[in-house]
Amino acid sequence: MQRHSAILINDQSITEFTSFDPQPLHRERMLQCFVSAIAVGAVLIFVKNLNMLTVASFVGTACNLFVTPHSKVSRSRNVILGYVFGIIFGILGHMIAQYVGIESTSAFAVGLSILLMLYTDTIHPPAVASVLGIAVASSPFMSAVSLIFSVLPLIVIHNFLKQYMRDIS
Repeated sequence: MQRHSAILINDQSITEFTSFDPQPLHRERMLQCFVSAIAVGAVLIFVKNLNMLTVASFVGTACNLFVTPHSKVSRSRNVILGYVFGIIFGILGHMIAQYVGIESTSAFAVGLSILLMLYTDTIHPPAVASVLGIAVASSPFMSAVSLIFSVLPLIVIHNFLKQYMRDIS
């Protein structure tokens, strides 16, 4: 489908034609969401030590990877480093919380994680949620390992299927 648009530059009208598909096909939406559901389900069957906050983080990553597979937040670099920073600051937050308190420590750890992601250009919003999930976990190291083993298969599936997927949001 062609979309016609007019651009006005210095009181002169310039006509521009762009290729525009207003809505992705429903088949693609269904297929990519089905793949996402299968991937999340398979990981949840095999990985047992995830608390609800880390599950929410992991599912948010699945949404990014399979709904917007070509976006910046879905790059493997962003996902991996985002979770590395989230795990590091989550564990540090858990350790410091024993002396200061979980609320302020967790908030500070989340802020530092976001700041580091911004400065390294590796922002991945679901990974920020992992900071809080790991900080409040009873066993943060086990939660971190479980989170790594849940996110890595998603990245592998995403990289394998990325060439066949398109952004459907």
